[in-house]
Amino acid sequence: IAGAWIEVYRAKPYPVWYGKTFEGPPDFVVVTDANGRANLGPKPFGDQIVHTYGHANGLLALLIKTENKVGVKFLEVTEFNLAYGRGDRQRAVYPVVFTNYKTVTTPFILRRVFLPLVMR
Repeated sequence: IAGAWIEVYRAKPYPVWYGKTFEGPPDFVVVTDANGRANLGPKPFGDQIVHTYGHANGLLALLIKTENKVGVKFLEVTEFNLAYGRGDRQRAVYPVVFTNYKTVTTPFILRRVFLPLVMR
């Protein structure tokens, strides 16, 4: 989807085994290009992957917004590891199929919509 606004939420600590929560403002925002691709940068999960009691940050929540649709997708660090193992060490493409979304009945300006994302 060209021109989609993607809010990227990194997993934050939550006090259970491998706990994570997605809340607060997005960690960063990207917009898809004319081909529907978005560049998440060299370290979309942050500086270090953590996987222990109270924190597991190997999952990103993507809040995807278009002119009239809003949806959530998840992207796991495993996808990045598999690409690296296949030899994609500088750049890789991770398809995200946008099928589970809510249609908004009136168009809206993406930057002015705030949809809190809290998942535990």
